[in-house]
Amino acid sequence: MSATNILPEKGIKAKIAGKEYHFRFTTRIFCELAEEYGTIVGAFDVLSKMDVNNFGVDELDNLAFIIHMALKKENPEITLDYVKDEIDIAEITDMIEPMLEAFKSAMAAKEKVKGNKKNPPVRA
Repeated sequence: MSATNILPEKGIKAKIAGKEYHFRFTTRIFCELAEEYGTIVGAFDVLSKMDVNNFGVDELDNLAFIIHMALKKENPEITLDYVKDEIDIAEITDMIEPMLEAFKSAMAAKEKVKGNKKNPPVRA
């Protein structure tokens, strides 16, 4: 796995099993993460508090689930089993930082939109 650069419209590039993917968090993905972890921030608290020197089954499952969610937008066919099968243990821990960067990038885009007050949405 290699996280090479942040593409604001695409997320963060990564290679998994020799194929290029993008970690990207959309509203749908945030909703699914919030369902699983209680809140969006809850999912990323789990991610940011992971201790790579003390990984257990729960941590691996959580990390694989969040990676799977981040890959789903551009790769709807990708499964959680694929993520678990194709990413080895050495690579999976290397994905924590890129996942946090993709999250921060998505949240920064949200703040940018939130700050644009010219044409606020009108609800009927």
